[in-house]
Amino acid sequence: MDYMNVLARLGDKIERQGCELGVAFPRYAEFWCRFVVPNRDPGDSSKLRPGLPEFFEDLCNNHYSVFYHLTVAYRQIPEIENGIVDVADPLYHLASAVDLVERTFVIAYQEHKRLNNETLDIGLSEDDFRQRAEKYWGKKYSKALRKFKLDYKPVNIPLHSVGSVFDQVVRGEKQGFRDIKELIRRYRNIFTHKAPPLKFGWDNQTNIPKLEHLKKYETARWSSIRPEADKEEFEPAEDLIRRFADDLVEKANIIWEELLSVVDEIVQSDVYRQEVVSLRVDQEMPVPMNVEDFVTWQHPGESPGSGEIYDFARAGTASGIILDEPSHPNVEQNSRNITTSSDKEHPPTGDKPPHPSAYHDWNIQSDSDPADEDEQLDEGRRDL
Repeated sequence: MDYMNVLARLGDKIERQGCELGVAFPRYAEFWCRFVVPNRDPGDSSKLRPGLPEFFEDLCNNHYSVFYHLTVAYRQIPEIENGIVDVADPLYHLASAVDLVERTFVIAYQEHKRLNNETLDIGLSEDDFRQRAEKYWGKKYSKALRKFKLDYKPVNIPLHSVGSVFDQVVRGEKQGFRDIKELIRRYRNIFTHKAPPLKFGWDNQTNIPKLEHLKKYETARWSSIRPEADKEEFEPAEDLIRRFADDLVEKANIIWEELLSVVDEIVQSDVYRQEVVSLRVDQEMPVPMNVEDFVTWQHPGESPGSGEIYDFARAGTASGIILDEPSHPNVEQNSRNITTSSDKEHPPTGDKPPHPSAYHDWNIQSDSDPADEDEQLDEGRRDL
């Protein structure tokens, strides 16, 4: 099945626009088809059906938020030259997508371990904490303090982060993803938290330093470096950031195969099935299904053939999917709110899709040592 084609036709406005903009993320679309579509509330496709565990709601929210930030970044990249979108804006959204990729995996693995009577290896004893603090004092504090005095970079002792747990639990090859995430975060932090002379307008384009020359311009003052800036050490910001975005999507798609496998194991677990059944009310299917099973359940005898796409629009609202009229949406329109049909307070909505912080109250930290790399995340969320 061509999952991206299904998402491009039947996803919400953000997802359809992401497909139009070139967010080529087929394993995101596969997850959406297999685990999200069959579990929508039949009465409101913006919600998950009743009886699903909170873990599954959190997983779907974070999974969707990855695609949301990618879509916004792809939308903003061509707008860098218009004077309103800054170089930092798409970098911020790409970095947020990175954070949410890690968080999505950690949520899945935490549930996977719980079902197998295991726990994530997180936490320090008092002795471990003291040893780490003493090591930081002896080897890194003085360097971190110098950086704070130079450009007010926060001094933190790295203890726990989503990124470190991600590295701990993900079993497959993740070096490619790690490389692009560190690169994105480095550029994001420089353009978000500093004010060096990193942007030059040449040939009617905004140009920023290439990676191999970034350090030279990172701490330089405008008055001293401008006369010496070498065009060969820069490239158009749009080209560089688009390359980052394409590489991030490619690397995320690779590791998403592992996420699909882990969630498959979760929903096939006898413990999970029993728990979901115990929570359900007047529901016929106890666990998430794939698209073919969903179609057969809702419409017996109408399962798509190999390589075919089931026409959910023809099935209408009986399939549990409510479709908007065909349109060409943009990111200023409301985002989907994925919640279970419970008495929980709904997240806020407005003229713009809310950032994931509207759905969750979390603290995302980088696992890199702030004394060595600029990995301090934004303290607030940017508006579009």
